[in-house]
Amino acid sequence: MEVLCQRSRFKVSSLARESFPDVPEFEQESISLPAKALAFMISRCIYAITQEESRYTLNGALMIVNPAGISFVTTDGHRLVLVEHDVALEGIEEEVRVLIPKKTLVELSRLSQDSESGSVGFAHTENHIFFNVNDRKLVSRVLTGQFPNYEMVIPKDYVHEVFLNARDFDGCLKRTSVMADEESKAVLFKVEEGQLEMTADSSDFGEANDSIAAEYAGEPFKIGFNSQYILDFLTGLGSERVILRLNDEKKQGLFLPEKLEGFRLQYVVMPLKN
Repeated sequence: MEVLCQRSRFKVSSLARESFPDVPEFEQESISLPAKALAFMISRCIYAITQEESRYTLNGALMIVNPAGISFVTTDGHRLVLVEHDVALEGIEEEVRVLIPKKTLVELSRLSQDSESGSVGFAHTENHIFFNVNDRKLVSRVLTGQFPNYEMVIPKDYVHEVFLNARDFDGCLKRTSVMADEESKAVLFKVEEGQLEMTADSSDFGEANDSIAAEYAGEPFKIGFNSQYILDFLTGLGSERVILRLNDEKKQGLFLPEKLEGFRLQYVVMPLKN
């Protein structure tokens, strides 16, 4: 291809248009999904997708669509997000499960935010997923493989339940994590009646200690977490209070927004070893 502009001249290598891969087509009727809900759900789970390319089935999100609603699940092996939205969907009679690559999720989030009709058309085949937004179509291959049994990871019982102001929790954790070890980002939580105390230390930086009020009346206990994992959860959460449900320092903790209008969000985080 030759490009000319005044005294400039370019010759660009190209391929025959016949070499461009065929774009898959779908023939069945698409399912209409709420665009704003999709964009919000993706924003609440995309941070927990693994960065390790070798863990192929974890390089995206499990999307579950059924007549009663939509769910997204992501995990990197150290944490897991389940976000659910109840909505009556027409055109679907049985549950559909697809593994959506992370790059596709990013594009889907952008398209959902631009939807003029407030909806996104969704369809799938064995190997591909399709999304229609306005006059644009997003086509992606699905990830293959078995997604982990996420329901087994989410704790059903707990010993300790702590209620925190989300803004205070976020601020205290940000201050304390400044002194956390660069690699582990470890912050120790010490919970006792009426208070959550946070401690971090690093041989390179120093140490930090801070505390906030907590609604808790049980026995004192300690547990350590990667501070960045918790900050990811708190960013843009949309709830005034956060609930922590914990058992002991060796078992995964469950973080929940106390109230999230129209959605249910569960965030499971593995603790750090002492």
